[in-house]
Amino acid sequence: MSDRLAFNISDSESAQQNFLAVATRLEQLIAERDKEVKTAMADARIDGADATYLAKEQRWNAISDNTKNIVQALKQAMTQNDATAQNALSKAKAAVDAIA
Repeated sequence: MSDRLAFNISDSESAQQNFLAVATRLEQLIAERDKEVKTAMADARIDGADATYLAKEQRWNAISDNTKNIVQALKQAMTQNDATAQNALSKAKAAVDAIA
């Protein structure tokens, strides 16, 4: 193992693209499920189980909202990480260029 720290922008971009593809699909699945449940519940009557199902659905909504918030936070962190790395690389290049 090396003590050297390195950042590869193309590897980071590739990781971000993979993450974004998975995150986008996850968000699509959550939206599709929510739409399907709303459609089904608009037409359904479940004698005695409505309240129980509603509680479970509210729990699902809270969890899916948390999941979407985590995805958004990861997207922001990745963007900020790349900006920080790019800034550091620019400063390093400027420092090397300034060496007489």
